[in-house]
Amino acid sequence: MLSRAPARPGIPTGEQRTAAAGGGAYAGAGEKDGRGRAQGGEARDGSCGGRQRFHRARKTILRALTAGLIACAAASPAVAQIAPYDDFKHTPRHYAAKARAGDAYAQLYLGLALEALGPEAEKRWGKARDWIERAAAQDLPEAQLRLAQIMLAEGDGASALPLLDAAAESGSTAAQFNRASLAQEAGDAALAGRWYEAAARQGHGPAQFNLALLLFANAPAEALAWLTLAAETDTPNAAAARNQVMDAVDPATRAKAAELVDAFRP
Repeated sequence: MLSRAPARPGIPTGEQRTAAAGGGAYAGAGEKDGRGRAQGGEARDGSCGGRQRFHRARKTILRALTAGLIACAAASPAVAQIAPYDDFKHTPRHYAAKARAGDAYAQLYLGLALEALGPEAEKRWGKARDWIERAAAQDLPEAQLRLAQIMLAEGDGASALPLLDAAAESGSTAAQFNRASLAQEAGDAALAGRWYEAAARQGHGPAQFNLALLLFANAPAEALAWLTLAAETDTPNAAAARNQVMDAVDPATRAKAAELVDAFRP
């Protein structure tokens, strides 16, 4: 979820797609195969006590994950670091010539600096958005992401989504995470799962955390594996959620999760 104005545009759900990896358990959740079994399910303790413990834990985990993971999704993605000046004051002078010569990174850095410096600096160096747009026009993923954020804040979701998609397709984990968050908001679990998984496989902790939320109901072993990896990156709430899931599932599920951790690790 990107920071934007309270009045939000309707976000198209996009094409329903199942992720190529991870079992696709977030797509078609609740559907059954030809033998009447839930797709993506894992082996569970057959005892009544085991089932009750699992379902009690599932409710607890889903509440915890919803509270914790949506908080992760609500955080704006980090923008590219502006170097070599942290206070931005001298950044325009450093990057202006390169930006005017067409260097996409210089255009982005100049635009980000001018956003921070405000209207007075823009009078001398040009509008922040204009420089960011120039960088985005050169297919720079970081610039496409930032411009998409600006457009979403203005309520222009129709223009923002193609930019966000392009940045996500280029491999930007921040763009993939935010595209997934928007899809999840729109109720498109398959598209959300696709982009969360793309970012998760590159080691993005919050994406690993949110992917676990989508997978937990139908694929607890996969969810546990992603929570384990998210905990390794110190993602907030991931370690606690992993421990709760560990206590809730049966030994076979824990063993499978341990195998999947190595398969999922970037």
